[in-house]
Amino acid sequence: MNIAALNGKELKLLLEDINKDPEFQLASRHTFLELALGYGLDYFDPQLVFTIAGGQIVKIEPILEDRSGLTYSAPQVTIKGTPEFWGKFLTPMPPPYFNNCSSGSMLGSVVISGSEELHAAYFWAIFRLMEVMRIVLVGQQKP
Repeated sequence: MNIAALNGKELKLLLEDINKDPEFQLASRHTFLELALGYGLDYFDPQLVFTIAGGQIVKIEPILEDRSGLTYSAPQVTIKGTPEFWGKFLTPMPPPYFNNCSSGSMLGSVVISGSEELHAAYFWAIFRLMEVMRIVLVGQQKP
């Protein structure tokens, strides 16, 4: 599944479902972060940018266009995964090395960039966001 191909309605439902999760609310209660999740490892591959503020996701914005312009502001933390990573991560029971971004980075199927300090400080919130995203998106897939 291409996470960057989600339409506006799907992104709104994803935002609502993540914000309803009590563990995410607890994990992100002190989080103020722009997090990009990228589909593909290249700079110009599509991304979803999650703005997290004080226990909730304020917005999810797809970034599909050229990022070479002066108006583009890079997110504080970016996690990019190969199509193989996202395909295996977004399953009911992901296999080893595809169950989270840290283990995926050990195989080279995930690249984490941006502020290492913010990634470490908000690891639980990022981890839970990705877990809830996986649960929600796997539940929406048709057999």
